[in-house]
Amino acid sequence: MTNTDVVDWRVWKAATVAADAGIAKAGDQIYVCTKVDASVHGPFSFITPSPISLALEIAIAAARSATESRAALIPTKRPTGEAWLEVPQLDDLYRCFQQSMVAVTFSYQSLEAFSNHLIAEARVARFSIERRGKTEQWSAEEVERRCSTEEKVGAILPDIAKLKTVKGTALWARLLELKDLRDSTIHLKSLDQYVRGAPDNKTLYYRLLSADLLDGPRLAIEIIEHYSDPKSLAWLTKPKAMLTAAS
Repeated sequence: MTNTDVVDWRVWKAATVAADAGIAKAGDQIYVCTKVDASVHGPFSFITPSPISLALEIAIAAARSATESRAALIPTKRPTGEAWLEVPQLDDLYRCFQQSMVAVTFSYQSLEAFSNHLIAEARVARFSIERRGKTEQWSAEEVERRCSTEEKVGAILPDIAKLKTVKGTALWARLLELKDLRDSTIHLKSLDQYVRGAPDNKTLYYRLLSADLLDGPRLAIEIIEHYSDPKSLAWLTKPKAMLTAAS
């Protein structure tokens, strides 16, 4: 996405016409468009959105909602001294969990979409991928499909962008934490759902109640900035402002 005055920050690709060319005039904005052949509205066309932007906005909104619901929780003390969340507050608690799951999932998805975008745009005929002690040659589509998001972020994007990897840095540690939360959210093993016969210090619910949910989209933005040309990042102004407002 170029640094240009687009109609909406979530558009996928836009450019400014440099000189008159047919119906396009110098200074006009042009966009990549999608035409759907069938829908509830019939066939129509629209400016193609960026899945990275869509995921980021969902993640930020959900993280903000979850944080607000969590802050509204006020457990009461029982005569035994045990804290208990009363039934009228269950709605806030469950909404907190729901929105936390959305925030974690879409923060991670924004990074996956960003990684796949750079891989597809790299115009590399074959990527050299290490597997079982051997170097294999994969197409961009194979890399998108068969490599994990962590492998893309840690090993493939640095080669594409010709930049240092985030692997081994504080950003990497935060990415692994986000991945762990996302995996627990998506796959929800029995241990993520309920601890039997002991205080809960393991389930996904326990972890979501103490996680910095806004750090998911914040991390995604920082990794996107690390691997991107600064001239292409004007669109991040909006989600960064949203994060500031939510903090």
